[in-house]
Amino acid sequence: MRGSLEPRPADYRDPTARLAKMDEQGIEKTWLFPTLGVLYEEPLKYNIDAVATLFESFNRWLLEDWGFNHRDRIFSAPYITLADPAPAERELEWVLGHDARVFVMRPAAIMTREGSRPPGDPVFDGFWSRVNESGITAVIHTGNSGYSTNGYSNEGFGRASIGMSRRPSVKNLVLARPASDYLSSLGCDLLFERFPNVRLASIENGSSFLGGPLPQP
Repeated sequence: MRGSLEPRPADYRDPTARLAKMDEQGIEKTWLFPTLGVLYEEPLKYNIDAVATLFESFNRWLLEDWGFNHRDRIFSAPYITLADPAPAERELEWVLGHDARVFVMRPAAIMTREGSRPPGDPVFDGFWSRVNESGITAVIHTGNSGYSTNGYSNEGFGRASIGMSRRPSVKNLVLARPASDYLSSLGCDLLFERFPNVRLASIENGSSFLGGPLPQP
């Protein structure tokens, strides 16, 4: 799918080698995110147990392979799904207990056992309350948010599912839409009034939806 790739350098996969490369490039600290991990919740979203099990397994691999905080310089992001609120709260406690400073989720409505819910729904207040108390940064990262292309392109699972097909498509034009909708939904549900210390970052979602600078008087 990706064509001919270069040999995989050690600093792609080993935190010690990555630190050496960061020193060479003058980078003090970095966040790491699962490049393809943000694609898997959508096709599994109707199987809540499978979603929870998949990302719990990923997080334990990530801890073993990279750690969540490597020498206070490399901060790897575990993936947390809100599909089942109680396990989500337990997983958040687990990653906090292993010194995670950031976690990632996709910008999308949450498919739960009771159906789809917005991320600011009160059913998730226990989770957001702990995020609010702990100071950990929540990140929404571009991925497969389940948005339709209304028949204008193939709904493939890989690059096409996030608008990165080799042929331009409608999907390429709306990458920022899921993040805009997600953040607008949190605002409409007054999440930041209930939990004013929640730290939320948007990564690789574009920023065109934020608009330009305000006009000066």
